Amino acid sequence: MQKKQLKLRLLTITAVTFLAGLQTAAQQYISIPELSSRNLIFKQYQEQIEDNNTAFFNDRESELSFYTYTCKKKDTLFTVSSRCMLRQETLATVNGILDAKQNIEGMTLILPTINGIFINQNPSNTLEILLRGEYSSKLTDRTPVCTVGRKKYWFLEGEKFSPSTRAFFLISGMRLPLSSATVTSSYGMRISPISGKWKKHEGIDLAAPAGSDVYSCKNGTVTKTISEDPVYGSYIVISHDYSFESLYAHLGKITVTEGQSVSGGEKIGEVGLSGLTTGPHLHFEVHNGGKSRDPSDYLHELKK
Repeated sequence: MQKKQLKLRLLTITAVTFLAGLQTAAQQYISIPELSSRNLIFKQYQEQIEDNNTAFFNDRESELSFYTYTCKKKDTLFTVSSRCMLRQETLATVNGILDAKQNIEGMTLILPTINGIFINQNPSNTLEILLRGEYSSKLTDRTPVCTVGRKKYWFLEGEKFSPSTRAFFLISGMRLPLSSATVTSSYGMRISPISGKWKKHEGIDLAAPAGSDVYSCKNGTVTKTISEDPVYGSYIVISHDYSFESLYAHLGKITVTEGQSVSGGEKIGEVGLSGLTTGPHLHFEVHNGGKSRDPSDYLHELKK
C-alpha cells in the first residue's frame, strides 16, 4: 500500500485540460494519424507508454499526457488497446465507452500515456456510477485529478477493473427479453407472494400478457429446456460469454432446443403461467460465475 501511494504522489499530469470537448482536444493535442510503427508520432506515443510502464513498476515518477486518434473502419476497442499497449479499461473510462463491443468507427479517442482507471467525479452512466462506488475508498485528497472535456476525473494509476466490473463491461450489450415490460418485482429480499415469507428473489419479474414473445437477451447457447419444474414451470437457461448465464421462467411455450445457438433478440419462447405464479409474467435471472446478479444492472432499458 505504501508503494502505491508513493507512485500516485509522484505522478505528474501535463497538458490535461481540454478547452471544449473532443473537437478542441483534437486541435490542442497531438493527433496520431495511424496506429503504425512506421508513423513517427505513433512511435513517439508508444515510447512514452513504455517509459511510463517501466517507471510505474520501478517506483519512479510517471508523466500523464494525452494524444488523440480517430478510429478507422475496422478498428475495435480491442485492436486499438492492443496497438497502443493500453488496457481496455483505461481507454473505456476516459472515453465514456460502456460496452467492450461498442462500434467506435469514426470516434475520436483520447489516448492517455499511462495505464489506469479514470473515475468521473460526476458519474452519468451505469459504469461510471459502478466505478465511483467501487473505488470510493481509494479516492483521497492526494489522488491526481485531471479535466477531460467538461468532465473531471480522479486518475488511479495502474488500477484494473475488478472481476465484477469487468463482467459488467463485457456483458453490457444485454437487451430486454421482452419487446416491452414493467418490473413488477425487483431483485433481492421480498415477501413471497406464494408463501408470504421473506425470501430472496433471485431475478426480476416482468409483467406481460400470456403468449408474449420472449427473446434471448444476448448471443449464447441453450443449455437447459425444462418443462415441469414445480417452481419455475417451463424454463430456459442460456449460456453466454464470460461465465454468464440467463434464465427465463414460467413460460407457456419453449421454441428452442438444448444445444441450439441463439442470437440476442431471437425468440426462444412465450410468456405463460407455468410453475408457482399468481399471474402471467416472465421471471428473468442473470448469473455470473454461478451467483445470481441483479438483471437491472445490465439492462439499459430499465435504467432511468
